[in-house]
Amino acid sequence: MGQPIGHPLQNWDNFKNYRSPDLALEKRFESLDKTVKHLRSLGKYIAGGLGFGIWERLHFLRGFKEAIIDFYTHRDRIYKLLEILAEFKIGLIKGYSEIGLTV
Repeated sequence: MGQPIGHPLQNWDNFKNYRSPDLALEKRFESLDKTVKHLRSLGKYIAGGLGFGIWERLHFLRGFKEAIIDFYTHRDRIYKLLEILAEFKIGLIKGYSEIGLTV
């Protein structure tokens, strides 16, 4: 699976330009929707996964040591970043539920 070799937000100066990935359902879930419908027509049970959790995403973006230290030194920034990551995960869950996929 590998590990990140660089951290896009290791420097907080990069945070002002950080954008969460696009969750547009028509783009992200279109082929998945077709696959789910096909498998359901075959009587298959389908479950999805969300991959890495919020903590993993956080330290992939910031770096492990920096992420831990941030809870003390940059609490407002780290909470804002966690909010962005949580909103993305919630968006994925909503998207999966709209196409009838159990997460």
